[in-house]
Amino acid sequence: MPKVPAMKDLPQSETELIAVTKKLITLMTDNPKFANAPVSVDELRRQLDAFIKARNAEAVAHVAAIQAKAAAGRKKGSPQGVVAKFGAIFSL
Repeated sequence: MPKVPAMKDLPQSETELIAVTKKLITLMTDNPKFANAPVSVDELRRQLDAFIKARNAEAVAHVAAIQAKAAAGRKKGSPQGVVAKFGAIFSL
């Protein structure tokens, strides 16, 4: 029976998961030991690419939401807009 990794050895972040998966893809590529793996290298690569694409899209959407919220707060008469206006006048 294969050794099961301890929880502390598993990736703890998306960045670590991506790095581990890339390493796994490299180790599996052209390795006859993985000829009958339950998931092919090509499928693993496709899934990783889809994950990275979705992660990047989420990051772009998050930044856009923050920018939209900041722009809405700068509307005339809003508390944030007033603070920004006085900050600019008084170099706060």
